[in-house]
Parts: sequence; structure tokens; C-alpha cells
Amino acid sequence: QKENTHRWPQVLPGSKAVLFNASLAYGNYDDAEIAVVSLKDHRRKTVLEHAGMCPRYLPSGHLVYATKGTLFAAPFDLDRLEVRGAARPLEEVSSNTTVGSAQFDFSVSGTLAFRSGRTEGLRTIQWVDAAGRTASLGLEPAIYVYPRLSPDGNRLAYMVSQGGHTDLWIYDWLRGSKARLTSGIFTSFPVWSPDGRFVVFQTVGGIFWARADGAGQPQPLTQTKSLQYPTSFSPDGSRLAFAEATPGAGGEIRTVPVESASGYLKAGESQLFLKTAASNTFAEFSPDGRWLAYADAEAGRYELYVRTFPDNGAKVQISNAGGIIPRWSRNGHELFYRTEDQRIMVVNYTVKGDSFVADKPRVWFGKQLANLGVGVNVDLAPDGKRFVVLMSAESPEPREAQSHVMLAINFFDEIRRRVAAQSK
Repeated sequence: QKENTHRWPQVLPGSKAVLFNASLAYGNYDDAEIAVVSLKDHRRKTVLEHAGMCPRYLPSGHLVYATKGTLFAAPFDLDRLEVRGAARPLEEVSSNTTVGSAQFDFSVSGTLAFRSGRTEGLRTIQWVDAAGRTASLGLEPAIYVYPRLSPDGNRLAYMVSQGGHTDLWIYDWLRGSKARLTSGIFTSFPVWSPDGRFVVFQTVGGIFWARADGAGQPQPLTQTKSLQYPTSFSPDGSRLAFAEATPGAGGEIRTVPVESASGYLKAGESQLFLKTAASNTFAEFSPDGRWLAYADAEAGRYELYVRTFPDNGAKVQISNAGGIIPRWSRNGHELFYRTEDQRIMVVNYTVKGDSFVADKPRVWFGKQLANLGVGVNVDLAPDGKRFVVLMSAESPEPREAQSHVMLAINFFDEIRRRVAAQSK
């Protein structure tokens, strides 16, 4: 599959096809395409390009979807599986471009329920510390994802979604300069090599690498039809941990030997470290390379765990109320992670021989970060004293606006009237 994500599937009446969203841009579903796939021959057809999110076919004979905070409707031929006219605006609806959701729904009788409000999506990149202080890195608000600091902390790798694609950039925050490493291809999960010379990342076809100085073109490190997400290099750079999704069967944490020679990276054969319930596990090597922290959803909710590397079968649970995205401090006694409600936690730990002993988690930074779902929005600075994070660029709405839901009765008739009137 070429897309980053398929979302909001709906089996169309008559069970002929499934309607869904597809996007190459991570975290920017305002520009997603709307497509259908036949349940008979599995053929796929694009219905609308650069359309929006949350497509739904209604008994009124219309395709509705949301983009840029507005709900649209277009006449739809269910037999030909195609749009028969221009899309027309209906209502302003609250939406989130990051996860591709809009807050509206229809009943079978034609009642529309929706929440009006802002479109969420733009983010800023900021420094934060344990005292709650924040400071901007100097970049304008955009749809940022996956910030990763270089080993010396002087450069930032990040993805930014623009239009229909997501590209990898390097930002030298001390000098205020930035350079784009990829152009027009989907990318995610950047990881720096320990020497700071390379960045590896996930894209279509496997894991690729690029020189951090921008010289040359990205090159394949692994090649596969599976989804592979690089997550961490071992401290000496000789091995890369990555997650591999297994359709219908969770995933795997795997590691692969990596060699660096003459300005190139070359990978050997990968080895299985652990089979997991979750497809993405954020596995992170400890500073001494003896431990691997990772997230898994064995009981339906992500929790954070630590295992020895290589694995001896024993594991230690770190989080107690959900956790993902582990980050080790170089001081050798703190392990950070992010909760699913977008807060940063820390756990003190001690190592006694082959035993890993973790204290009770505590809040390190209590303000909520930009909501990327399980997307990466934090990274720890090398000094272990501050994080680079993604924060929402929009100011919070009043509580009364957040809970204000509108109802519109007989809205199928209203859609027919509006679309017909605007088509004249």
C-alpha cells in the first residue's frame, strides 16, 4: 500500500464497495483523497482528490466530508461509484487535521449532530523543562511531527506536512538555518545515527537513510513490502532497532546490524527481538546498550516495559497508567515517557546486576502537548534537563464552546435543497 493511512471505512449500501480516506501526508488529512474499493474484485477508485476527512455516504444520495473546518456535500452515484456534481459547503464543524477526525454524525432518520468550532492542527516546536517553562525554537507554526534531536543537541530532525506529502527537514536551531532532506515522498520516524552524520527514516518500501548535511539522495537501508518503523540505534551505532507491522497479528521488534563506510550505511540481516501485540512499539536502547525500553498494548492499552538486550525473557513494567515513547537520560538513572493524554512522565531506576528496579512514575511536565495520538511529539535533550516538544498553536477554547453540540432535524432534506439551489 502506498498510503500512510487509510481511515474512516464505510461499507456502502448493497455491500458493493468500501468508502475510505487515504493520505500520503502524516498528520494532515485536510488534503486526503477519498476513494472506494470494490468488495467483488478489490479494485480501487479515487472518488475525490485533495478532498478532506471523514467521508460518509448518506441515504440522501450524497457524499459528505469535512475539510478546513467545513462540512461539504456532493451528489454521489452509488451504481457508478462516482461524484455527479460540485461539492457544496453545509456547516462549520470542529475538526482535527492531525488524526483526521471531524466532530459530526448523522442518524439514519436524517438528524445531524455536530460541534462547531476551530480546526486544530498547527503546532509550534518548543523547549520545556521540569519547572514548566517553555521557549520557542524559532520556527513558524506548521503541521510538525516526529521531532528528533541530534546526539549533540544542536540540530533537530522533524517532519512537516505540506499539501499532500510529508518531508524530512533538519534545523540548526543555534544558527537558525534549515535544510530539506526529502521532497515529495512520505516519510516518518526519523532516527539519528550516534555520530550525527546520518538520519534513517521510514518511507514507502522500507527504511531509508540520508546524510544529515543534505549531500546526495536518500538511499534504502532495508527493502520490504511491510511497514517498518526505525526507533533507535544502539549506543555504538552497530545495530538499529525497528518495529515491523504484521497485518492482523500485531507486530515485532527487530534489530538489524548496520555498518558505516565511505559515507554510506549498509544493513545486514535483521533478527527478531520480540513479538508484540502492538504494531508500533517505540523501542529505545539504553545509554549503555544493555536494556531496551518499549511500549506494548497486551491488555488493550499501551504500557511501557523494559527488557534486557539481548532478551532473557524477563520484563519490568515501567508505567502504571499508560505510556509510550520512552526516552533514556544519559545520567543512567532516569527513564522518561509520554502518556496517552499527552503529558511527560519520569521514572527513577537502579540497576543491580541483571536486575532493573524502577520507582513509581511521577509527572515531569504536566501541560498537555499537541495531540498526535500515538505519533511522536517529544524528544529529550542530551543534557536530560529539557525536552523539545510539539504544542498546539491555537489558544484553548472556552469550556462552554468545547461542549456545545448542535442538532439539525431532517437534514437529508436540507442537503438536497442546498445542493440543488447552489447548483443552479
